[in-house]
Amino acid sequence: MTLTANWLTFVALFALVGAAGARALFARLEASDAGSGVWPEADALARRIGGAAAVALLIAAAFRLLAQAESFLDPGEYLSLASVRAVLSTAWGRGWWWQVGAAGLAVATALGPPGAAVAGALFVSATLPLTGHALDAPNGPVAGVALHAAHASAGGLWLGTLAVALFSWRRSDRRGRTEGRHARLARLIERFSPVALASAAVVVASGAAQAIGLVGSLHALRDTAYGQRLLLKLGLLVVLLATGAYNWRVVRPTLGTRNASRRLVRAVTLELAVAVVILAVTASLVSLPTGE
Repeated sequence: MTLTANWLTFVALFALVGAAGARALFARLEASDAGSGVWPEADALARRIGGAAAVALLIAAAFRLLAQAESFLDPGEYLSLASVRAVLSTAWGRGWWWQVGAAGLAVATALGPPGAAVAGALFVSATLPLTGHALDAPNGPVAGVALHAAHASAGGLWLGTLAVALFSWRRSDRRGRTEGRHARLARLIERFSPVALASAAVVVASGAAQAIGLVGSLHALRDTAYGQRLLLKLGLLVVLLATGAYNWRVVRPTLGTRNASRRLVRAVTLELAVAVVILAVTASLVSLPTGE
């Protein structure tokens, strides 16, 4: 249950941050392309995705609480309200309450203006590390939480925004807005590229800083379950970065034609599939001891 709940939390967070990022992107495109009718429609879709993601975060939080309470039970002992209350009285439980409050706020902000949606999503990202390894970071809990929050926020802005934006573009295609759709995709990617590049850089830098602090040595990276799982995540991240670089250097300059759009969709589909696997590996890391 713990692995599934953690994975759902990460996927929902990426969808929430991505929906907020996509809405900010659509607002900029609408300002320069008023009257097309596409971007307000895409914004409405992203708003619904963000609201659904916030609700999914609340559901995942409930499952994580039950899984955490269950992990403290003795063999043969059944889950009870008393065991749940005991977990809520711990530091983990206090962090969990912050996460639930942030997710509840995100339900409202996700449906509001783009700026409010972005603020709500970033607040959720800031509370995510409060039930993980960040509190035990060697450089202190404040730095640990900041690094984890930056890592999660940047990942969501990069991959979540890409997923929501591309889905919205394809949705407008299915609804019959085919005229100029490839030119619209080109403008969308051109606007998004600086965000993607900056976010990817933050993901790499913050991830490296976390790994150095939590693993501690090359021996631990090689010989512990946490280190080995981290190496797997690193390998997948290299694939992800290579795919993103291909999109930026090779596909992006050719956008505006149907063939280029198809190539981009195929490459991004691969990129997002790898991202889903990375989130599953990350979900498994949460429950593993570090640097031992």
